[in-house]
Amino acid sequence: VLKACINEGSLEEGRRVHMIIIQSKMESDTFLANTLIDMYAKAMSIVDAIYVFNHLPIRDVVSWSVIIAGYVLHEHAHEAMHYFEEMQRSSIKPNKVTYMSALKACGKLSSLKEGRKIHMEIILNHWDIGIFLGSSLIDMYCKCRSIEDAYDIFTTISDRDAIVWNSIIDGLSEIGENNEALTLFWKMLMDEVTPDEATFVSTLKACTKLGDLLQGRWIHSHAIECG
Repeated sequence: VLKACINEGSLEEGRRVHMIIIQSKMESDTFLANTLIDMYAKAMSIVDAIYVFNHLPIRDVVSWSVIIAGYVLHEHAHEAMHYFEEMQRSSIKPNKVTYMSALKACGKLSSLKEGRKIHMEIILNHWDIGIFLGSSLIDMYCKCRSIEDAYDIFTTISDRDAIVWNSIIDGLSEIGENNEALTLFWKMLMDEVTPDEATFVSTLKACTKLGDLLQGRWIHSHAIECG
């Protein structure tokens, strides 16, 4: 039922369900509380989310991950990083989802130092830098304007799909490296990776910033071919 509230973005319905959970004396159940935190964060009530988190007697990695992700969603990157540090002080090891949220927070803060620390932690903990972690690292490095680091991650990912290509193309476009973003788009096509809507949004933005009508028309024609 809480997941239905998340899908509908229904805060009031979620609060009603929460009241029933309290009346049923199930509010201390970690799995249930984690879903409540997630529901409140996605229903744009971080205050309620942190209330549930603070009253949870036992917090697991999911509890910490959903509150960190919630703060990132609400553009409270400093708070997200605070909870990421508190999590580690509580001897809870982050998982991939936690790292992805923390890297987003670093990108929003343009905190290259913290981003590199997390990257090193991922390596030391032997996490596989695949599509999702790799894309998060690329996005963080681009937002921190460390293009060389972003390229290093990009080249180490063997099975690059549209998600990975989008992260580097969008990241370069966002920081004004529009020609490079467009060059990578054509390389993406040469590698026979099918672009998606996000690819076209990023590349068309790059064309707009450059005032490049010709490339814009070419990309438009590719978008038509992709349906």
